[in-house]
Amino acid sequence: MTEQKERKTLEHEIEFSAETLLKRLKSLEEAIDSSGDLIISLGSDYTLLFINRTLSKYLSVDKNQITGRSLREVVDKKIFNEVIKPKFNEVLKGNTVKMEMSYDFPAVGRRYLSVLFSPYKDPKTNENIAVGVMRDITDRVRMENKVKDSEKKYRALINGMNDTIWIIDFDANFIDVNETAVKTLGYTKKELLSMGPADIDSSLKKEKIKELARRMKTDEVQVFETSHKTKDGRVIPVDVSSSLVSYKGETAILSIARDITRLKKAEEALLEERNKLRELHRAVDQLQRCEKEDKLWDKALEVTTNILKLDLCIFYVLEEDKLVPRAVSRAALPEGLITLDIDEGIAGKTIRERKTIQGDDLRKWREAKSVREDVRSFMSIPIGKVGVIQVFSIKKGDFSRQDVSLAEILAGHLREEVARIRLEDELRAQAIRDSLTGLFNRRYFDQSIKKEVKRAKRYKHPLGVLMIDINRFKKINDRFSHMTGDKVLAETARLLKKTVRDIDMVVRYGGDEFLIVFPETNGEPSEVIIDRIRKNLDEWNKKQDIMDFPLTLAMGASYLKPGTDETIETVIKKADQKMYEDKKRQKVHR
Repeated sequence: MTEQKERKTLEHEIEFSAETLLKRLKSLEEAIDSSGDLIISLGSDYTLLFINRTLSKYLSVDKNQITGRSLREVVDKKIFNEVIKPKFNEVLKGNTVKMEMSYDFPAVGRRYLSVLFSPYKDPKTNENIAVGVMRDITDRVRMENKVKDSEKKYRALINGMNDTIWIIDFDANFIDVNETAVKTLGYTKKELLSMGPADIDSSLKKEKIKELARRMKTDEVQVFETSHKTKDGRVIPVDVSSSLVSYKGETAILSIARDITRLKKAEEALLEERNKLRELHRAVDQLQRCEKEDKLWDKALEVTTNILKLDLCIFYVLEEDKLVPRAVSRAALPEGLITLDIDEGIAGKTIRERKTIQGDDLRKWREAKSVREDVRSFMSIPIGKVGVIQVFSIKKGDFSRQDVSLAEILAGHLREEVARIRLEDELRAQAIRDSLTGLFNRRYFDQSIKKEVKRAKRYKHPLGVLMIDINRFKKINDRFSHMTGDKVLAETARLLKKTVRDIDMVVRYGGDEFLIVFPETNGEPSEVIIDRIRKNLDEWNKKQDIMDFPLTLAMGASYLKPGTDETIETVIKKADQKMYEDKKRQKVHR
């Protein structure tokens, strides 16, 4: 009874296990058939033994219709012969094959697959078959391609930039650099990737970089100015901006360093120019204090050599039709520097055309006059209609646009100051000189004679005077016109000025009367002076065609004796009396 019961129990368990196994097999078949992977089994002659629903969808076929057909009838022939067949043969030899491939499916287009083919022996037929599981990795491949494409674009972007770019990890090491960094710093890329910022910038310490990196915020950009040292020892000033970035999945520091060498030089040049302009404007104040033209040219020379640092210079001044050197630096003074005609040399061309002429090599200018044999570059700047500034250098192309501008500014101020001084001279001359004859007028005489008297008494020198009157001057006016009378007055003044010394004062005393003051004489103006005047007058009469009778003068001399109480008024009165006595002796009337 017991044995029978045990047999029934065993039969029940076997029935239960078989049912359970069938259920599990069916469940497994359904799982395989509904898997998202593409599953296939092939016989040794490439016969399709099984494909799941996913693969049938990709191939756009009914799996029941193609089961039992050859795989070569289903897939692309080229793919089958070049890819599938060689790999399948490896599987038939008992090898597992892993690979990645792409295939154009009718239903879904090109897809990328991760393929695993495994060998299997059918227990019923003892035939070698292959089971393949293909996973669609299209999204991953496309993402990887995008990453690769992004990496390629990133590399092209940073290598195409003129600025130095590097990526720094949080240990203060370079983990990537662009080609500009390699070219600029002179290291190979391999060398740079074994270095860090502290190796090229002495102002940055590795620990400090680490600390700054830890403190940096995601949206923060740090900007600072420093300098980098190249492999060959050159120092390059740079402007650096740094920020946090994600690099290959890790947080890193992106730094962009811009070479600001040109900017620094430009800033230095601008600062130097501003300093020169500031000094030039201060010098202009000194130019404005100059009361004499000679002093003005001397000051201009000082400004040019000391402030503008242009030490080979000549200042030409236009006098009639000549360019006369009025201020010349010692360095520029050549052997035999001469006055130029207005139509010769670069200076003449400059004043005629009223524009700046600049050259890098004086030897190439046919108009050039010899200054110094070693002179090359030059500037020739017009001072309006007044003259020319010429500046030279022994170096070719030594003058910048800023140098020209500063020299032109100086020339502009000089033009204004020369006009001022000449106007002031003209106004002073109008105040102290007679407009017709150019001689000192009575007003100037009255102001200056007191000084001459004091000087004569201080040094105990006689002070001589000579009164002169034109004979028959009324007759000249009445007979030939007042215009002729004016011409006679002017000619007489010129004759008197020509006859006496430079220190003697020739005055139009009034009407047709003249007075000459002789300081530092030995006594009364001698007959020698009077005879010289008469002789020069005789020569003039021989040439004159103004009147039909000769011009004559009546003259009387006297002098102020040292150590006496006699006044200058008394001396002039004595000379006036002697003049009238001379007129009577000549038997002429006014």
